[in-house]
Amino acid sequence: MRYRFFSILRCVICLLISFTYWGCQQSNPIDSDALGGAMGARETLFRADVRNSGVYGTSGPVGDASVEWSFVAEAGIFSSPTVAGDQVFFGSDDGYVYALQRTSGALLWRFKTRGEVQGSPAFESGVVYVGSRDGFLYALDASTGQVLWQFETAGEVFSSPAVDGNWVAFGSHDGHIYVLNRQTGQLRWRYQTEGLVFSSPAIVGGVIFFGSADGYVYAMNLTNGVGVWRFKTDHEVLGSPAVVNGTVYVGSEDLNFYALDQYTGVEKWRFSVTDRIFVFPAMFSSAAVANGVLYFGCGSHFLYALDVQSGHLKWQYNSGSRISSSPGLAGKSVYFGTDAGGVFALDVGDGKRVWHYQTGGGVLSSPAIVDDRVLVGSFDKHLYALK
Repeated sequence: MRYRFFSILRCVICLLISFTYWGCQQSNPIDSDALGGAMGARETLFRADVRNSGVYGTSGPVGDASVEWSFVAEAGIFSSPTVAGDQVFFGSDDGYVYALQRTSGALLWRFKTRGEVQGSPAFESGVVYVGSRDGFLYALDASTGQVLWQFETAGEVFSSPAVDGNWVAFGSHDGHIYVLNRQTGQLRWRYQTEGLVFSSPAIVGGVIFFGSADGYVYAMNLTNGVGVWRFKTDHEVLGSPAVVNGTVYVGSEDLNFYALDQYTGVEKWRFSVTDRIFVFPAMFSSAAVANGVLYFGCGSHFLYALDVQSGHLKWQYNSGSRISSSPGLAGKSVYFGTDAGGVFALDVGDGKRVWHYQTGGGVLSSPAIVDDRVLVGSFDKHLYALK
C-alpha cells in the first residue's frame, strides 16, 4: 500500500508542477569554517558535502543572472547536479545519467538505466555513484560512464548516496538503508525500517543519519549498523538531515522542522509551519546551515531563516509557489528553486531578493554553486548554468 501511495504521490507532484508551469541587517559571506572544519574541500555530493550542509565554498552570480549555457535532456530533471573538477553529473527522468563539461555544457557521456534517475550522483576517486528507480545503485567510471559494479535492491532508489571512507550509503523504497563497500559494491550491512527511505543520508563521526517514511529519524554506526538512537516524529520523514556542529536538522510531514542532539537524539527545539501549509508533501526540502542560521523551504511557499540555537524565525520569504528544492548557500546569498519554475537568490541577512530567473518547468532540483555559477535542473528538460 505504501509503494502505491508514494507512486501516486510522485504523480501528484508532477501534476502540480504542470499546473504551475506558467503559473536591515548587514549580510556576511557564508563561512564554511563555521561548520567545524569537517566540510573540507569536497563538494562532490548531494547538498555539497557528507554532512548535507548545503554550503558551497564559492560565491554565486553577482547581479541579475543569465544563462551561460544549458543542456537539453530527453525528459525532466529532478536530480540535483554534482560537480567534480571539469565535469558535471546528473540524472534525468529519461533514465540517463549524464556527464557534461563544466564550462561549456558539452556532453561527455551518458549511461542508460532502466528507470528514472531522480537522486543526485556522488563522486569519489574517479567513480560516480548514483541510484535509479530501476532499483539499482550504480558505480560508473567518471571518465567513460562504464559500469564498474551495480547493486540491486527490492525497491526504487530515489535516495542520493553518501560516500565516506570505504563506504557508500543510500536508502531504497524497499525500506532499507544500505551500506556497501564503495570499491566492490559488496554489502556491508542493511537495516529494515518500516517505511520507504526517500531520505539521503548524512555521515558524521562514523555515524549515519537518515529519515524514513515510518516517521523516524535514525542514527546508526556506519561500519556495523548498530543503532545509536532514533527519534519519532508524527509523520513521514522524506527530506534529508543536515548535521552541523553537534545538531541534526530535519523536517517531517508532521509539519515541524526539528533540531536534535547529534549524539543522543534528544530534541532541542522544533519550528512549526502548521498554519501555513497548502499542499502535501510539505517538508521535502532539506536544510542549509551556516553562520548560526538554518534555511529551508516547504509547501507553504515560504523560505524560512531560523536561528540555530533557539529555532526562532529571523525572516521569511514568500516565493509564490511550493518549494521542494533544497537551498544552497554561497557568498552572501541563498539559492533555491520553486515548483513553479523559478530560481531565486536571496540575501542571507534579510531575505530580500537579489535576483530571479524563470525556467519553463518546475525546479525541484537543488542548486549546486561553483565558480560564480548556479547549476540547476528543471522539468523543462534543461540543466542550466546561470551566471
